[in-house]
Amino acid sequence: MPSFGLRRMTAIQAELDALNARLGEAEALLGTDAAKPLLSLRKTLDSLCPQITFVGQVKAGKTALVNALSGRPGLLPSDVNPWTSVVTSIQVNGQRPRNVRSEFTFFQRDEWEDLVKEGGRLGEMARRAGAHDELAEIRRQVNAMCEKSRARLGRNFELLLGQRHKYDHFDTALIERYVCLGDPEEDGADRQGRFADITRLAKLYIDEPAYPLPLLFQDTPGVNDPFLMREQITLKSVRGASLCVVVLSAAQALNAVDLALVQLLSSMENRRVIIFVNRIDELDRPETQVAEIRRSLTRTFDSQSLGGIGHIIFGCARWAEAALTGGLEQLRPDSRASLVRVVEAVGNADTPVNAQTAWIASGLPALQEAIGTIVEQTSARRVVEHVRRKLGNLVMGAANQALARCEAGEAPRSRLSPDELEARLHGLRLDTETQLAGASGDILARFDADIADITAAFIDQSLLALTDAFAQGVAGREKLDPMFLRTRTRVIYARAVRDARVMNDAAGQSASDALNAIYGALIGEDAGNLTVEPPQAPHMPPPVSLGRTILIDMQTPWWKSWLGRHRTPEALEQTYRPLIEIEVKGITEDVRACIETALEETTAAMALFLEEQGQIAAAIAERNAIQTASLAETRRLVAALRQLHGRIRGESDKALPPAGAKVMEFRNAV
Repeated sequence: MPSFGLRRMTAIQAELDALNARLGEAEALLGTDAAKPLLSLRKTLDSLCPQITFVGQVKAGKTALVNALSGRPGLLPSDVNPWTSVVTSIQVNGQRPRNVRSEFTFFQRDEWEDLVKEGGRLGEMARRAGAHDELAEIRRQVNAMCEKSRARLGRNFELLLGQRHKYDHFDTALIERYVCLGDPEEDGADRQGRFADITRLAKLYIDEPAYPLPLLFQDTPGVNDPFLMREQITLKSVRGASLCVVVLSAAQALNAVDLALVQLLSSMENRRVIIFVNRIDELDRPETQVAEIRRSLTRTFDSQSLGGIGHIIFGCARWAEAALTGGLEQLRPDSRASLVRVVEAVGNADTPVNAQTAWIASGLPALQEAIGTIVEQTSARRVVEHVRRKLGNLVMGAANQALARCEAGEAPRSRLSPDELEARLHGLRLDTETQLAGASGDILARFDADIADITAAFIDQSLLALTDAFAQGVAGREKLDPMFLRTRTRVIYARAVRDARVMNDAAGQSASDALNAIYGALIGEDAGNLTVEPPQAPHMPPPVSLGRTILIDMQTPWWKSWLGRHRTPEALEQTYRPLIEIEVKGITEDVRACIETALEETTAAMALFLEEQGQIAAAIAERNAIQTASLAETRRLVAALRQLHGRIRGESDKALPPAGAKVMEFRNAV
């Protein structure tokens, strides 16, 4: 695989290598006394494997794009039946289970039973709305699908639910057995699609030397789903992602079906989203139409309050696959003609059309560079900063203990007794807990009040639209806009995220100042040269429940019929208001749970920080310092630890080179 789109990832790996080197220096200085925490920090660095989740409409080219990014054209089948619900992951490099190259996880029994008995999320909404005929039809379709599954698997069907199959290899036949729906009449245990109905997750492990970082590419089933089962699976996948790549087809960029993607995007930070417009070879004039599509996308995003998505990339996975296989001559004539026009637009009439220029024109290098940029700003930055702070505090603590030993060999200085130290540490813990509890309560109370106002305004707005529709005689054909609720809730959530970070920083700074004062009292003025750093604020996941379909999103005949059956506005309001309140409550409660979890993690991280520092301070007070052969050796250790601490702190200020590889990204040509 060509490497000229990987400059950003290479810089990230260089930063990780530098931090690993600092861990090695600390191991050499501290020996067995710090072996366990240093090993834990090294494992944290080694476990970094950013997850890149691909979402989009079925047949937008997600799978072909994932295959090309993995350097394995044709690895995953791109003709997966739209009814399958498999999330397929490819882990590139990094840690993997021993002797495992592929694993396939089946649905849990309760997930399957919910679909069978209740019709999934769609059945839940139909039941809540009292649409009994429609619910019966949903169940009929689900039961038909289930009977086909039982026919394929026979008596093994029930036994397989909740299980996992692992292999030390993979090939096309094996993958298709789990992710592609085949012919139910076909015989044989190895037939295509044998387990596809009940497979929830497929994961492959590959090695690709071109990538400097381990990565996890996750291909989701899409969002246009008859029973909304795939929607729920996709939302869960997005929750844990470092970033999300939304794949659109150039010929149908952001059509009516893809508005479900806009709904999904409403739950994510703009900086974690990349829009990849695939299949530009299907455009009549890609060299000019790309600019038009970009403007159209930008207008749509702005109209939905989703402006600010910084990465909109155009390309063609087919060209990338052809570049990797050397099969440019096998491209369809119209696709090759489009490639020639794009290469000429990016370069000039003399620019050759070869594997390198096809790879660049495919948009893959620009996509790789954008992925590297976002990973550096999000998951990699969090891991690096976490390890750097923990390592700096560990080295600082060791240096302070060594300083205490130096003092013990010289004239004694003023220091705290163990009892005095415990009293100060106990007071610090109580003050910090009180500060965090008060701030957390304020954040949640503000969220609750704002959500109540937004929910009431949204329901009133919807009822007004319905009342107007009744007055005009068009009941059941009105257009309600749930994006108002989503965008406003997103703003409220973002404010809670900001307030949580402020809370963490304020409490952390207060605790650090108090700890530094304690160290000063224990050791003297030398402690002022080594300061402790508070933990960073925990990551708050995207409120993906904002992307979940609710009744008002439905444009199905049964929902419109339900609205039209109410003869008066009063009758409609009587049933509509509690119905929508329940739907909205399900979303807002999930969002609130995200905030609560993050606040609890903040409190737990601060408590652990204070416990660790308390143990270091107690060791100093008890004169339980690092043992060295002589006072002179101890002084040399202090000097070495101070130098290492300075290097660790200093490297936090180093910035990676500016984003933007020197690749021919198509947008620069128009």
